[in-house]
Amino acid sequence: MNIKPSNMTETKWRLFKVAIDLFAQKGYKHVSVREIAEVMQCWQGSIYNHISSKEDFLTEAFDFYMAHYTAILPPLPDFVGLLDSLKPEEIWDKVFPLQFDDPELSDIMPKILLIALTERFTFPAAKALCDTVFFDTQRKYLSALLQEMQRRDMIEPVDDGVFWGVLASFDIWASLNAGGNLEVSLRDWHRSHKLIFSLLKYKTPND
Repeated sequence: MNIKPSNMTETKWRLFKVAIDLFAQKGYKHVSVREIAEVMQCWQGSIYNHISSKEDFLTEAFDFYMAHYTAILPPLPDFVGLLDSLKPEEIWDKVFPLQFDDPELSDIMPKILLIALTERFTFPAAKALCDTVFFDTQRKYLSALLQEMQRRDMIEPVDDGVFWGVLASFDIWASLNAGGNLEVSLRDWHRSHKLIFSLLKYKTPND
């Protein structure tokens, strides 16, 4: 699978991946174009043949993430239809995967998400990505899943406000438990949101 954007040359693609690696490791503001050039073993000035500023890498990273993220999202009817073959907690991985079919994509996508979380109060594009992934899409798909589970009489009625309040508490726990490690925070966030399904009151055939 070729995941390189069609508008990127091979050199630009290598620069892009090096920049993402460094931003994820050190934070955007702590990485210079000079450091990217050193890792690439090229002249610093030559990088400006491919970008106008360091921020270009950030903008392109968020565009890259959204292009691949939206491509894997199933239509809502297909998503709730997964209840025919999967457990609710397994369906979560279909909407918010940390691993993708392509190994290179599995390496890049979590890094970009971590960068967006780090920079969400500095760059509007980072905040927009976080809002889309963590709030808008999450709520849209989870709400549809819960409604379908109730329609199928799989679970007792769920108070929407309580449900989202619990999820928000899990978000805070994941952040605090990480001790500043965003990679751990993202992993625990994913685990805690899968755990929420075990707290629902499932109906048995005799209910």
